[in-house]
Amino acid sequence: MGEDLGNLIGDYFVVCANVKSETPTCYLLKTKEVRTMAMYNTNQKGKKSYWLETKSYNQEKFQNWGRLGNPYWCLAYFVLLNHTAYNG
Repeated sequence: MGEDLGNLIGDYFVVCANVKSETPTCYLLKTKEVRTMAMYNTNQKGKKSYWLETKSYNQEKFQNWGRLGNPYWCLAYFVLLNHTAYNG
């Protein structure tokens, strides 16, 4: 996740596990949850690195896609982003 959790953008993060298996699982996390769950380490040069431990997000509540509310706003935003990217 980088060196600074303040650089995380977006309202949600999707974490996908076991993507090459027959039973992949995706978890939906709010940005504030990611910041709370993040682990970090500082190397010998003083550089911090952040990551998520599987046990922190491997919970049924994070598999609830209803947390998004109305799913159509996500689709509309995705279409808008793609339209802007391809058409300037």
